[in-house]
Amino acid sequence: GISQPILLGGKIKARTLVSQNEKDIALINYEQKLRDIIATTKSTFVKILINQQSVNNAKNTLDIAIKLYDSVKIRVDALVTPQTDLIKAEIFLSRTEANLTNTRAELFRSQKQLNVLLGNFDIKIDNYGGKLRETFPQLSKAKIEEVFLLSFPELIKAKKEEELARAQLLLAKAESYPNLDIEIGTGKLRETSESSNIIEWALTLPLPLFHRNQGQIKEAKALLAKSEKEYQNIVNKLLL
Repeated sequence: GISQPILLGGKIKARTLVSQNEKDIALINYEQKLRDIIATTKSTFVKILINQQSVNNAKNTLDIAIKLYDSVKIRVDALVTPQTDLIKAEIFLSRTEANLTNTRAELFRSQKQLNVLLGNFDIKIDNYGGKLRETFPQLSKAKIEEVFLLSFPELIKAKKEEELARAQLLLAKAESYPNLDIEIGTGKLRETSESSNIIEWALTLPLPLFHRNQGQIKEAKALLAKSEKEYQNIVNKLLL
């Protein structure tokens, strides 16, 4: 014979809802990771532009320091300026040389970091072109809050996890209802010298007198309360 369970209590709908929310969370995790990589790549490129500007400024400062040192040395040799002024010029020159070395090293590090993000550590880029923004759009607090609440990835994920917890609670409640089993069987009846074919069927419905899935329902309620608080905590942090 064969048997077929008939799911009651909305189990199919609840399981479908749980699976859909789990799928959505997986997609959100992927999208969040992708956004993190893009944001890191953009910020690294901006850092390169800043470091390039810093190197240019350091070169200009070094040129000034060299000219200043030469001018002071001439005056000291002519006994017009005291020796202490030459010492100060030497110190300033040394500092500008060290600053140029440091800014070049910082530029090199940011370039290598960008190469790693692009997936090719040995790639060579001759020119990093771009203009740094000097002004920024003025956004009101209400507008910033609106943007965060609608598009902040961590907040979207927290909201979807809250929906998942609610679906899991719905499933836990649905699991408290027993399933209806339909059974059909065939065989031969041999009560006399002659046998006859018979078909039997049965409906089975367990009675959940003691086990009504209370444990999973309580657990699902606790997870739902936790996810709601976590969502609100993220909102509060964003609005600070």
